Amino acid sequence: MKTALAESLLWAGVSLCVVLVIVFGSMIGNMNMVSLADIVRPLTVLGVFAVLTTLGLMAFSPPLGRVFPAALYGYFAFFHIQHLLPDFGYRHIVAYAAIVVAPLALHLVLRTREPMRAAAFGLAVTAVMASVPLGLSVPSLFYPSPPTIAEDFHEKTLAAVTRYGGGKSALPDVIYVVPDRYPSTTTLMREFGVDNGPFYAALEARGFVVADNAHANYPKTFQSLASTLNGGYLENFTAAHGIGRRDQRPVFDALEKNVAQDRLRDLGYRFHNYGNGWEPTRINRWADVNDTGSGLLNHLSEFEGALIGRTPTWDVVGLFKDVRRAPQCRRIRRKLHLLEEVGNRSEPVFAFAHILIPHEPITMDASGRCLDPPVRYSSLNAWGDYKAAFIEYLRYFNSAVLRVIDRQIERRRPNGRGLLFVIQSDEGPFPRAMRRAGEDYDFSAMTRRELQMKMGTINALRLPPGKAFDPPSIATPVNNWRIIFNALTGSSLKMLPHRIYIYPSTKNIYQLSHLQTAMVPRGAAPWDETEGHL
Repeated sequence: MKTALAESLLWAGVSLCVVLVIVFGSMIGNMNMVSLADIVRPLTVLGVFAVLTTLGLMAFSPPLGRVFPAALYGYFAFFHIQHLLPDFGYRHIVAYAAIVVAPLALHLVLRTREPMRAAAFGLAVTAVMASVPLGLSVPSLFYPSPPTIAEDFHEKTLAAVTRYGGGKSALPDVIYVVPDRYPSTTTLMREFGVDNGPFYAALEARGFVVADNAHANYPKTFQSLASTLNGGYLENFTAAHGIGRRDQRPVFDALEKNVAQDRLRDLGYRFHNYGNGWEPTRINRWADVNDTGSGLLNHLSEFEGALIGRTPTWDVVGLFKDVRRAPQCRRIRRKLHLLEEVGNRSEPVFAFAHILIPHEPITMDASGRCLDPPVRYSSLNAWGDYKAAFIEYLRYFNSAVLRVIDRQIERRRPNGRGLLFVIQSDEGPFPRAMRRAGEDYDFSAMTRRELQMKMGTINALRLPPGKAFDPPSIATPVNNWRIIFNALTGSSLKMLPHRIYIYPSTKNIYQLSHLQTAMVPRGAAPWDETEGHL
């Protein structure tokens, strides 16, 4: 009995080591983006499952218990097995066969070995296997905290919130919508042949001030939103981390625990975060409400989704139910519906919605019908078709967000809570050359035309009646929250000069270069015309 228990515990240890290989091995290659919070749940769930399943199988069928660790490893290595095979029509089937045949072969080998020695040997081998990804990955989980982005914004908003004495009833609801990669007027006209003027006119008719030819302060979402939500530029990151670093996690942390949401919660706001599949905005630990959508896929973290994506799970589940069909489409429609109904309650609400429109995959046409399959830009010859789908997607957002605004305005008549509404894209769409380059893109090597496409955005603010600001101050979004806190608290935060930064590549994200540019009227080109490679 003691020998059987000891053998069971050894095989349970083998299974646990396999889990360590799976989870920490998946971090390699993404260590600049994966944090400790990302791995705790999958490590715990898989670890408990693996140990209990091994012990259960050893109690009822020792041969199955002995091969279970190998089967578990093969299941999570399915993607890699498939891609190691030559590209022929049946490699999917061969990969399935491999994860079945390998445990059977192991069973035949173990039948000829003394059980305790085999278990001890298995534990020694898997422990060595686990030590490699552990040694590489664990040190990366500990990284410096982000520096304060804008000291004046941090201190003066705190002072303004402390002084505020107007009470919750006087505060408007704040709805902040970030349509990812929504382009500027210039980009839409020059690259897509679309006049977006009617949409801007519709916003202005609803009380918005629109900088339709605005520019992002940074070319990618993580830096752009961290800058915006903390009311300043990211020079302190360069000083703290150096120009040769690629670790995005300090910026992720600054994005999540940003000054804007912190101060609004101090004022008494309930914080609603309507997330998507991108982990930094999927959930916010400081939000009172996190809505990532309905369905299993939408409740998985980005890291968990990547883990399961390496397995045959969705193929197996798909035999019974199509859980992957149009989840992003449904999530976007749900998010926009929530935005129609949020707020106008007894306490003010801050609703932040990062919406992946017109960011690919393009999941809807202009009418809101889900596309199956979604449209992706996958080849250079498909550029025209992709642009047509992009325009449809953008038109869907235009009509949907106007419905949200109209519904919100209607709900507040005649004596409802005030409404402060922002539509601000975080970056412009990818130029064709950037799509061709993949992860090897280099912002510093882009033409002026390509940079205009990448950096051109929309920025539109609607303040409550009686509040005003200087329209040129929203030419980039760095001042958005300075304007908002001035409107909410009566403070007098100074506006920052507009700057646009790029960095060379993902290997040097803190090597920031300032682009000299002039902000110009609607429809004009902000840089000298230089033909690119579109």
